[in-house]
Amino acid sequence: MNDSNIQFEFDEAKTKLYATFNVPENDTSPTVNRLLIKNKLKSDGYEELYYIDKGIEEVISCFNTPTPGEGEICIAERRDAEVSISLPKDKMSAFLTIVPAAGGKDATLDIVKQALSEKGIRFGFLPKAIKEAILLGEADGVKIAQGNPITNGDDAKFTCLIKNIKLRTPNVSEDGHIDYRDLGEIQVVHPNDKLMRRKPATMGKSSKNIFGEIINPTPGKDRKFASGLEGAEPSPKNPNILIATVTGQPVICDNGVNVEKTMTAQNVDLKSGNIIFDGSVIVEGDVASGMKVEASGDVKITGIVENAIIVAGGDINIKGAIVGRSENNAPVSENLVKIDAKGSVSAKFIENAHVSSGNKIMVQDWVIKSTLSAVNEIIVGKKEAKKGQIIGGSTTSGILVKAMNIGSSAGVTTHIQVGNADDIDKRKDQIGIRISKKSKELIELQKVFKELRSNPTDHAKNMLKKALISKQQIEQDIIELRAIEMDLEKERKRARNAKVVVAAHVYAGTLINISKYKQEVQEDIGGRTFLIKGDKIIQGT
Repeated sequence: MNDSNIQFEFDEAKTKLYATFNVPENDTSPTVNRLLIKNKLKSDGYEELYYIDKGIEEVISCFNTPTPGEGEICIAERRDAEVSISLPKDKMSAFLTIVPAAGGKDATLDIVKQALSEKGIRFGFLPKAIKEAILLGEADGVKIAQGNPITNGDDAKFTCLIKNIKLRTPNVSEDGHIDYRDLGEIQVVHPNDKLMRRKPATMGKSSKNIFGEIINPTPGKDRKFASGLEGAEPSPKNPNILIATVTGQPVICDNGVNVEKTMTAQNVDLKSGNIIFDGSVIVEGDVASGMKVEASGDVKITGIVENAIIVAGGDINIKGAIVGRSENNAPVSENLVKIDAKGSVSAKFIENAHVSSGNKIMVQDWVIKSTLSAVNEIIVGKKEAKKGQIIGGSTTSGILVKAMNIGSSAGVTTHIQVGNADDIDKRKDQIGIRISKKSKELIELQKVFKELRSNPTDHAKNMLKKALISKQQIEQDIIELRAIEMDLEKERKRARNAKVVVAAHVYAGTLINISKYKQEVQEDIGGRTFLIKGDKIIQGT
């Protein structure tokens, strides 16, 4: 291609560049291509213009066909910088895009300001970001305005002021960690002792979006101390401090602390009579045969329990032994000694007894011919101790049975059961039904809201306020039910991983049940861990 064959002509009025060309007959010059045209554009001083690819391709096509002739095609144009502003739906920020100028006017601060003004943006400008984008001459979604972030209110918070306070709910770690310590002392508080601090809900801080509009925050949910607390009330000096009104054992609950009264007895026998007490009981001695101790809180006994009944709404801690004297060789089921705790149970020694726990059972030395049942764990023998044997009877736990030895050299039948998840599944199904019912109530309330909001009467407004309160309560109920559902799912997963751990010996005559699987130990073996793998029980050392 020769310069005489193609020329460029810029039209100032149209701000466009045209290629005029003459395709001679029998042209033998090199083939015209994009590189040749762009090199000529550069040498003629038109490299800053915006190239129109379609026009360039048409010129190339004309030169590369055998048809001679003249022509004029627009192949470039002058373009000013393009400025655009994009906004997210929340109206809290603005983003700038600048397409660089091509031979035209660059973006200026005035142009950007005009674009912002046209969008109605009037707050939260970021001058530094705007200036940098203009100096660069281009930008791809650079944030140039930011509204004040909204700060929603905090919900009311409750902080317990008593260290190591007792919880009424079992606490089992995900990894099956076991605390080998005993259940500890019964903690006692006295009138005017501080129990819990309440931090009221906050309203939050309003914000302003980039249009200058005020955005109101969502206030935090305020909650008072739980109503009907026993032995505790808000301080008359500071209503956000909960204080004890009686002497007793503090037990934490939702949004508060109950103080359970504590009763102390030297021994429980015919002289003292049975003890039925609404609170916690400390027996600084023994519980004699035929007697009964029943408490809504914890029970601590420093001596032994013999053919007696102990029932607690909390934990039962027996420093001595639990001994049921079998009369005339009667079976274990007919023994008088029964220990039943909604919390945990600990004892030094258990023989011929029924012991049930809503959490775990911990025995220091032996369990002989007894029936033990715990929701979570049964541990026999302290860590690194030589004692800790289960001989005979039935031992049932949801997650773990652990002992130094199980069974005896005499071949006494000893039944161990872990990992029955049926009860967990039933409870989970019941929670699911309750959640479904609450969800339907919410849907019905939404219909009520729609009707009330369309009614301008005072009665409708009052009804709407009551409906809103009901809605908040139902939503809170659903949150609490879902939390229970999650806890049950965690229990279910732990139950699937249930196991029996024996440190030293497993004797012949031991029956191991894990979930629906069974295995009988036919001969004496060393320490083992029994667990489920696939569809059978396996043994690991």
